[in-house]
Amino acid sequence: SMVYLASSGAISNAANVSFTQFDASKYDYYTFSLLNIAPASDSQSFKAHVSTDGGSNYDTTNGNYHWNDATDTTGLMVTYLVGNATGEACTGEWNLMAPHLTGYTYGVGTMVNLNPSGNLKGASGANSAGVHLVEADVDAIRFAFNSGNISSGEIVMYGIANGT
Repeated sequence: SMVYLASSGAISNAANVSFTQFDASKYDYYTFSLLNIAPASDSQSFKAHVSTDGGSNYDTTNGNYHWNDATDTTGLMVTYLVGNATGEACTGEWNLMAPHLTGYTYGVGTMVNLNPSGNLKGASGANSAGVHLVEADVDAIRFAFNSGNISSGEIVMYGIANGT
């Protein structure tokens, strides 16, 4: 079952949003609902950085993450190139799969957003899949644009209960 864990509340000009409500004894993976997440700067990619120490430090090392086949990046790609004109934002669901396992951690999502040209990105342009290429259990996550702040939106975290 899906269990509500936390919400960012209304975001207003925040550098990032972190979640530390991970519990491997209860949840196999986590779903994040992103609601109208807008960047302060135009043409920004929205990424997730993982932590293995409860959120004290987040991995932003280029090359520790891959997306789009084997492209190095500095975080798990949530969605690519979001515009910041009126109405341009990203919305959708993004999942962090089995972060409690000590292998690689995968993120996958289905997003929709308007890019800097005002064009809708959906089926192929905004779907995301990425991997954190460090073998470690993940117990916190931080969302941020690759440059600039999150000007507005909300992120809600749900745990997907395990079978035990």
